[in-house]
Amino acid sequence: MPPVVPPFLSTGDPGSFAMRTIVERKPRIVAQVLESNRVSDEVRRRLEAFLADMREGVVANPFDGRDDLRPSFEPEELRAWEGELAAYAGQRWLDIPWYLAQAYFYLGLLIAWGYYDPLPRASVAENRGLPADPFEVLKEDELGGPQGGLAVARQIVRALDGPDGGEEALGFLLHSSLWGNRVDLGCFELDESRRREVFSRDRESLVVDHTDRVLAALASARSIGVILDNAGSELACDLLLVDRLLSTPPAPDRRARRTATLHVKRALFFVSDAMGKDVRRTIAAFCSDAEVLLARAGGRLEQAMADGRLLLSEHWFWNSPLHFTRMPPLLRAALAGADIVVVKGDANYRRLLEDRRWEPWRDMEEIAGYFPASFACLRTMKSEIVVDVPREKAEFLSAADPEWLINGRRGLVRYCRGRAHAAEGREG
Repeated sequence: MPPVVPPFLSTGDPGSFAMRTIVERKPRIVAQVLESNRVSDEVRRRLEAFLADMREGVVANPFDGRDDLRPSFEPEELRAWEGELAAYAGQRWLDIPWYLAQAYFYLGLLIAWGYYDPLPRASVAENRGLPADPFEVLKEDELGGPQGGLAVARQIVRALDGPDGGEEALGFLLHSSLWGNRVDLGCFELDESRRREVFSRDRESLVVDHTDRVLAALASARSIGVILDNAGSELACDLLLVDRLLSTPPAPDRRARRTATLHVKRALFFVSDAMGKDVRRTIAAFCSDAEVLLARAGGRLEQAMADGRLLLSEHWFWNSPLHFTRMPPLLRAALAGADIVVVKGDANYRRLLEDRRWEPWRDMEEIAGYFPASFACLRTMKSEIVVDVPREKAEFLSAADPEWLINGRRGLVRYCRGRAHAAEGREG
């Protein structure tokens, strides 16, 4: 008999982090957008109406009566949105799956902002040069601020300046990429209080630690995929990891060509999620930085993009309300071509698990065996979901730190073999 599939995490779970996110954190994001941009009266009115609808309204199809919005979406993307929203039409925001509520929130925010208005985006143009990205100001501050992405990257390249180019350096970069996920512009509790710990290499903070397996898989990989998460400090860490991987040939064939594909959002999603423009902006900032070591890394990344070793791949799915179990066939095929896919961040981890209330001791490979390639999760824990944690350890952590699942103090590095390795037997 197949195992029972647990329900989705829900915004209606009393006292849950999911409920708190909708009730407290999302309104603060709207306020943050209004505070960081000089908006027109029309944009302010639309955003305030959206906020009121989130508090008092119900799920509805935002495309009804707005045929002007449809050309901004792929047909399959539109079907995905309308299908998911139809399943919960008429329900309150505090009575739907949490991931859908988050995705629906950002879709609504961007529609209210005018992001999807037909070009020229009239409501944005009224703001006299206001960027189409309502989070642009926040992203720029996060990249160039005193403790932002460039400052993080400078510390990393200085720490690695020396003759050691082996596994220890790669491990440091892997963990920097992991803990860089702590800096999430949509996660107010972590943004300031945990920022100074981006460089933590304390492996005792990892509730799942497959670092050695991931490093071995990366060392031999010729084709690497990276499903990116946040711009800013996290993206800076990600790019330095990719730079190191592209600067070293795969083992054991040192003459082989190594490539990396960065999977990015096609359009805006969440606050600081990385788009292609954010990758290009960060690399350009590396190149122009006064720190010579960082400028050299930026130059190598630019060259890798020019000669086809570093690729950017945009797809509507990364912006969608769908979980990874419903990945479009062409995207599945693209990921299947990678020797390993690095899955970054909390939201992508949740989508792997369909954001369901799995017991912590359940096995990721069993649940996510559908994924088309071997993959590694690098995740700072910011939500009420985790697997691969033994029952005794989960109970101990819950007693010692009741918010261990959400406070960003812990993370995980989880390696899962793809379908091609299914017959090789389970590792210990």
